[in-house]
Amino acid sequence: KTVRDTVEGRGERWVVTVLGRGVGGGCVEVVEREGEKRGFDVAGVKVLSDREVYRCVELVLETRRKEYVTLGSVAVDENEIRGAVHGHLAPEGMDVVVQRETAYRRYKRLAVFDLDSTLIQHETIDEIAKFAGKEKEVAAITVRAMNGELDFRQALAERLAMLRGVEKSLLDELVKHISYTPGARRIVRALRTLGCKTAVCSGGFSFLTNHVAADLYLDHAYSNELEIDQDQRMTGKTLGPVVDASKKLAVLRELRDSLYVPAELTLAVDQDQ
Repeated sequence: KTVRDTVEGRGERWVVTVLGRGVGGGCVEVVEREGEKRGFDVAGVKVLSDREVYRCVELVLETRRKEYVTLGSVAVDENEIRGAVHGHLAPEGMDVVVQRETAYRRYKRLAVFDLDSTLIQHETIDEIAKFAGKEKEVAAITVRAMNGELDFRQALAERLAMLRGVEKSLLDELVKHISYTPGARRIVRALRTLGCKTAVCSGGFSFLTNHVAADLYLDHAYSNELEIDQDQRMTGKTLGPVVDASKKLAVLRELRDSLYVPAELTLAVDQDQ
């Protein structure tokens, strides 16, 4: 669809949702400016949340009537708009979501969440390392992975090898000390009230994802399974297929297919962009 294809009267509408600390007039100005460049006007602004820590603002962008469009036949999609706005706001620690204003936007039927730094405020493997006194060693491997020296599977294997011999009882104790991300319980409850199926899919470990899934009443849980030996200690290995980025995508698609949910009615939440 192009800007020039817009019918007379009310133009095509997009909704830009901005969430983060310090959301205010400056964010509105960024959305207005980037929308203007692409033939959009701000048709409405609504504050969805005005809490002390995080604020959430929703802006409705509307294409101008054809006689006022000067950009010509320029294809506009959510990735282009989001990329432009996100480039300005991401450095300020803000999340940006761009969606067409349709009936699909408001009522999702499937929501899939990551676990680490998403539903909970921790990175599971780092927490195990802290409890086991291996924090520095595991952190050094994490830095190598962040520098591109290791892929996810390699980094996971090396970090787990560092944790070989950790007692299962330590994992049970760690579960008692997790902290949920503010609002996590509330959003899951709201989605379930609306009839939305919920899931957690994590590159972390089942001892924690299963606990979180049960505590939050999630419908599905997927993660890596730690191998525990007969002495109830970690072997430094996992059982079964590794849950990495490609496996997460496969799980998302499998859930959509099994529940007959189209992509437009699916919500995926992850700490990464």
